[in-house]
Amino acid sequence: MLSTPRYAARRRETGWCVVDLVTGRTVAECGPGSDGATAAEALAAARNLEPAAAVEERPPVAEAGAAADGRQLRGWRKRHELTQQGLADRLGVRVLTVIRWEAGLHPQPGYLGLALERLDQVLWRERAALKKS
Repeated sequence: MLSTPRYAARRRETGWCVVDLVTGRTVAECGPGSDGATAAEALAAARNLEPAAAVEERPPVAEAGAAADGRQLRGWRKRHELTQQGLADRLGVRVLTVIRWEAGLHPQPGYLGLALERLDQVLWRERAALKKS
């Protein structure tokens, strides 16, 4: 029996986002255009595949994955105890790119929110595995 999806991609004035259909909250901003639509649909599909317990234990995506400006990106990085170099290594970019994103000197790409959401999942699972051992 198929369950009803909890997350869905929605188009807003500012671009595409992922919405929690239970609470009605926007949980991730994915950006405008076809790239934003693709990212929102992929993120919604990934979130719908996760067990309900995993979704409830993690912080909301809007707090964890959305990086609308440099201050939010810096806060996300520090909450996850990553250095600028550590974040750059995990994202596959140069450290100078992360520095420029955080300083607001370089626009953040539309895929960054999705990349941070995925990295949040990876870090959460790594920490869970460390707690078990």
